[in-house]
Amino acid sequence: VLLLILASSTLYAEPIPQDRRIDWTTTGVPGGIPNRTNICATLNTGTTASAINSAISSCSNSGGGVVYLNAGTYNLTGIQLYSNNVTLRGAGADQTILKGCNIVNLGNGYNSVSGISITAGGAKGSTSFTVANTNGLRADSMIEIDRDNDPNLVVSTTGGSRHIRQMNMITSVNGNVITVKNPLIWDFSNGNPKVKFTFSATRFSGIENLKLDHAGTSGCSNNLLWQYCYGCWLKGVHSFKPTNYHMTLVGTLNGEIRDSYIADAQTYGANNAGIASYGSAQYGSNSSMKIENNIFNRVFPGIELQNSSSGFYMGYNYAYGTMASASNGPVTWMYSDNHGPHDMMNLWESNVGEMFGSDGYFGGSSHGTAVRNYFTGHNPIFGTVDDPIRLNRLSYNYNLVGNVLGSSDESPKKYAQSTDNCSGGAGIYRLGYPNIGNCGLSDVTGNAVPGGMSYPDSKVNSTLLRWGNYDYFNKATRWISSEIPSNVPVPTDQVISNSYYYSSRPAWWPTGVQWPAIGPDVTGGNGDVSGHV
Repeated sequence: VLLLILASSTLYAEPIPQDRRIDWTTTGVPGGIPNRTNICATLNTGTTASAINSAISSCSNSGGGVVYLNAGTYNLTGIQLYSNNVTLRGAGADQTILKGCNIVNLGNGYNSVSGISITAGGAKGSTSFTVANTNGLRADSMIEIDRDNDPNLVVSTTGGSRHIRQMNMITSVNGNVITVKNPLIWDFSNGNPKVKFTFSATRFSGIENLKLDHAGTSGCSNNLLWQYCYGCWLKGVHSFKPTNYHMTLVGTLNGEIRDSYIADAQTYGANNAGIASYGSAQYGSNSSMKIENNIFNRVFPGIELQNSSSGFYMGYNYAYGTMASASNGPVTWMYSDNHGPHDMMNLWESNVGEMFGSDGYFGGSSHGTAVRNYFTGHNPIFGTVDDPIRLNRLSYNYNLVGNVLGSSDESPKKYAQSTDNCSGGAGIYRLGYPNIGNCGLSDVTGNAVPGGMSYPDSKVNSTLLRWGNYDYFNKATRWISSEIPSNVPVPTDQVISNSYYYSSRPAWWPTGVQWPAIGPDVTGGNGDVSGHV
């Protein structure tokens, strides 16, 4: 009886209700990134992109394996990793250097309009639904489903009525019943749901252990374009000094970016993100991506999600400083959960960086979760300070649990911003403000909310769940019932989950280093003066 009582209490005490989260363990390359040992071809400096492409194609046709690039510097443009089951691998990111413009693209295919109605099933968390017909639908087919916007959640400043979208993979077709790999992130049982697209895509190919050096180039449209790719990855890569984004994702599913160093830009400022999950209503969005154990430096932002990026997991990334300008740069989003509607159900866990949030520029986002992160509010490159959490207008139903917010470097002067132009200095939270580049309460974005809105957007605060966060204004961990939304039960204890992704210490985590490494229950840490990191 006692065991049953304890189990019931533990379940009830979970601070984030089930309707505010999903199962993020389905993210990343299914089964993990394969450690391939079959070397199809070994190439040396002086080889051409054409020769590499030929080796990739032959490797795929023979069943897959590794195209290996020996140590050295390769000057080339136009590697096409379009074939299935191929790893393009170097000798190490400090040894195999690829220099050029548009050096490599990952993934290739096309999308086809489906428009088949979902007639039954499709509840959040389910993996099956019924369709009106199965024309063009088959097992092992990548699809995107969409539905009408939920009026309680979704607002777009640029138009469009179907911003709730999810990429998925069909695992079986039984009559008119479709079974998919990943549980549905939202309710697709109403809102006129449809299978929007079917895709032809590259599968299970990746790039490993090399450097992409874009320095000295100009006019490069796609430094690393991921498009129409399932189960693809980037691992052990140094991406250096491109123009525009380091990498852009469109129409991808279950990809993975890990153990990489993403740094610098040729012209610092806007559109110099490290990873831009761009997505597109025309070409397809991105879902179930895993971004883990990377370093970001001198980029803006490090990770930027937009245009219906859904069900992502961002874990254990370290970010040093953003470069929103070449000099005197402000604290700004290193981790951006939204730059275009409508990203949802994304998990940010155990990351370090100066700021997290959602900018609300082109529309809203919802149900983002940040657990056990350290957001400092301090840009160490320039010494500037600002609020470590900035959830702008239209950012609803967010969950912030067990984080360490602010720093002695930031030295916040208040808990939350509430005045025009944030007079009085930096705080911990900026909630519901309209703009990216300033702290005014008059919208100057040029992307006004349909129907108008007064600022701050009070719904951002009223739907925000905060529990067990240590902050540098109060210099204490807050377990405050008033910071739980009115429709959410107040947790009955002060227990924070170790992880919403791992059931135990990750296999790659260093021996002898405490795990979890961030949170109110961490003591003696040397990452900040509170000891919680």
